[in-house]
Amino acid sequence: MGLGGYLTWTALAREVFERNSGTKVIPLEAHGRLIKIIKSPAFKNNPHIVQSIEAGDQLALPIVLNNPATNYCLKDTPEKAFHKSDRHIIETVCEGYGIDNPTIQCEIFLSQEELDLADNILLQNGIGEDFIVIEPFSKDNYTPNRKYPFEKWQYVVDKLSQRYRQTVVQVGTPGSPILKNVTSLVGKTDFRSVAAVIKKAKMLLASEGGLAHVASAVKTNAVIVVTGYQSLEMVRYPALNYIVISKHGPCGLKIECQDCKKDAESHPPRQISALVRDLLKSEDG
Repeated sequence: MGLGGYLTWTALAREVFERNSGTKVIPLEAHGRLIKIIKSPAFKNNPHIVQSIEAGDQLALPIVLNNPATNYCLKDTPEKAFHKSDRHIIETVCEGYGIDNPTIQCEIFLSQEELDLADNILLQNGIGEDFIVIEPFSKDNYTPNRKYPFEKWQYVVDKLSQRYRQTVVQVGTPGSPILKNVTSLVGKTDFRSVAAVIKKAKMLLASEGGLAHVASAVKTNAVIVVTGYQSLEMVRYPALNYIVISKHGPCGLKIECQDCKKDAESHPPRQISALVRDLLKSEDG
């Protein structure tokens, strides 16, 4: 499970805490008769989550992250994942613990030190208060079918930076190719510091993935591109904006899907830049 996936469990932690008189949870994995406590940067500082059995006599509800009842994947084969496509991932997780109608929002608790660190990163790279964050790449270790073409993200950046004079900040893993007309923070942040940077941004632009969960958690607006790999219902956060480029699916394919590829190649990137423009105008009043 990736860090974005762990963030979806913070919604369950909040719901348990609020509905059960302040009961905290402790995240585990079960491996036969053995258990493993899961510690994650996504859970750090979370007041609803116990990260250590050294917490004394405090009672906590064990939540098993690899519990099949909470898995949004009904069946996983080498070529295809069969998803529960009719509900959000958070609803599936919460349903496994008897919780209905959860609030569809992740949470991350950043310290003042972490926010100050983000300010320093921005200052050192000449980035002011008015900026948009972009991550043009999607992790492809599980499926290659969530990606949006790099050159189309370039079109979006060019429109925003040249026509609308908007500062665009690219984040990502070390070694990722860098778009033109951006200020690059590629390789300069970790999970929590990039969350702090996104919190300070006006907006996030990305394909569906971990940073969409982060945008939900830090309550930053976002435009998220969704392909035919999975359904919008599985991943949609009400506070974010989505552009669905698929004309098929959800396919769930873990090998390259020719329909996903065709959808991405034929999609006009001006739809993204136009939506961002409209959102910026509405924010500026």
